This record gives sequence, structure tokens and C-alpha cells, in this order.
Amino acid sequence: MLRKISSLMSGILLTSLFFILVGSVPVMAAPASVTPHGTAKFANPTATVNLSKNSAKFRRIWRQAIQAWNHTGAFHFVITKALANITTGTDSKLGADYPA
Repeated sequence: MLRKISSLMSGILLTSLFFILVGSVPVMAAPASVTPHGTAKFANPTATVNLSKNSAKFRRIWRQAIQAWNHTGAFHFVITKALANITTGTDSKLGADYPA
């Protein structure tokens, strides 16, 4: 009987210790003002995009994609010919002109 009580007390002690240790681990939340994707982070939900390094075909495809994305309201891309946050291009090493 004493062995059962000792085993039960050990179990309660270990469970309590576990919850005490887990409860003391700080949780880091991402700031709500940052829009993360991979390593790219924008302080505001807006970014400029330069499409000039693409053929006319892919500029049209990028514009359609940007227009569709902007329509969601989640993030807003502004197309520019100047220095931009994002520069699109194509990768000819893939065997065809795929967006990069």
C-alpha cells in the first residue's frame, strides 16, 4: 500500500513539475504590424513591384496576378518602373520562360 501511495505521489510531483516548467516558457508572438513571408517582411501591407525585366507576355501575366491579389484587400502591390521592393523576372534555365 505504501508503495502505491509513493508511486502516486511521484506521479503527481512529476506532473506538477512539468506544468510549472512549461508554464514558465515565454511565448513570442509576431508583431501584428509586420506582414511576413519567408524572409521578406513589410511594415505595411504594401509593396512596390518593378516588372520591366519581363517580356510583354510576362508583364501582362504579372499585372493580372497583381490585380487579382490587390482585389483581395489583404496586400497591395504598386507597379512602378523605378527602384522597387520587388523586381520580377523570368528564369530561362528552366527550359522555358517561367516567372521567377
